[in-house]
Amino acid sequence: LSALPPPERPVLDLASGYGHFSHTLAAGGRAVVGLEQNAHQAWVARHYVAPGAAFVCADTDRPLPFRDGALGAALCSD
Repeated sequence: LSALPPPERPVLDLASGYGHFSHTLAAGGRAVVGLEQNAHQAWVARHYVAPGAAFVCADTDRPLPFRDGALGAALCSD
């Protein structure tokens, strides 16, 4: 986490699953956007695991639904 740039823009948690890493980032004060193609997992993450983060349901095989420069960093764990 120390390798992330300053928290000026949200961090993208790509393939966020149930949002455990998004939770860790948000608990540390970061703005987080989780991107998950499974709508059920994104719903559980938003409502139970990481309510401090935003979640988007989208397919990572397609262009991402964010404007250029909207995010400060992207990461994918697991």
